[in-house]
Amino acid sequence: MPTSRPAQTPSGMQIIPSSAVCGHRYQPGRAVVGASCGCGTYAVGVCAECGRGVCGDHSHAGDVRTCTDCDTVERERVLREAERFRTESHDRVIAALTEVPDPLERLLRVAWYLVRATALSERTGASDEDLHVVVPELDGGTWETTEVADWFLDRAAEQGLEPPDRLSLGVKRFSWTRALAGHAGSYYEPGPSRPAWRLPGASTHERVDDQLRTHRLDAYVLPDAQVVAPAGGGHHVTRHGWEYEWFITSVEPTELTLEGLGALADLLGYSVDQPEVPELAHLRIQRSAV
Repeated sequence: MPTSRPAQTPSGMQIIPSSAVCGHRYQPGRAVVGASCGCGTYAVGVCAECGRGVCGDHSHAGDVRTCTDCDTVERERVLREAERFRTESHDRVIAALTEVPDPLERLLRVAWYLVRATALSERTGASDEDLHVVVPELDGGTWETTEVADWFLDRAAEQGLEPPDRLSLGVKRFSWTRALAGHAGSYYEPGPSRPAWRLPGASTHERVDDQLRTHRLDAYVLPDAQVVAPAGGGHHVTRHGWEYEWFITSVEPTELTLEGLGALADLLGYSVDQPEVPELAHLRIQRSAV
């Protein structure tokens, strides 16, 4: 009887068959005869929640395959749970703040919380109404800046805190020697300075820059409880004749913004335990396989 010869390559080399485990796993699909997605496309599987046939465009395959309608229902449930968590956590913070006995300390603490929560208002539910809930003593919804400054200075003294900044006003001078030498006769130099607590962008006064953008001015809390903001200033030539520096030439009283109150709370080391709000972007829909 004729026997089969081993397979050979065109050059005459013998091919020796071999086998091995490839290391991959394959799961046989379940036949869905004639099933189609609602869009009319042939189904690639069925939704683990509702059992409908779905195509690849209208389903999501994670641990199990689910249709987009069931995904939407689950996502709305997750959002409702997150909103409930936000509201309950925020309410606990506000309730704790109302227990602080000193009204001005309450004011600074809630300002600290609101300033940080405002940028995350969609996540925390914080609003300016909470300010009046925590500090009902506010007359007309506003605070007396000089009263706050005086109270702050007392608390800072108790903690042994010293003003970390200085407020210096530029002084205008005139030099005939400079003028005769061809330089600008008028120039500015730093004048006497005072210790101060500088609060960036905390004044209710504003200025418009060269790009027509509006900016809040810095506020300075002085040791005598005055709160001032720059009223005049600019880049002026110095006594060297070729250098320009920014000088504040005059100041005027100002009120503090909510951000300013939050900055004072920061300086005193006040803080509030903010609610741990879940990041919705990181939430994953959890389902058990069926």
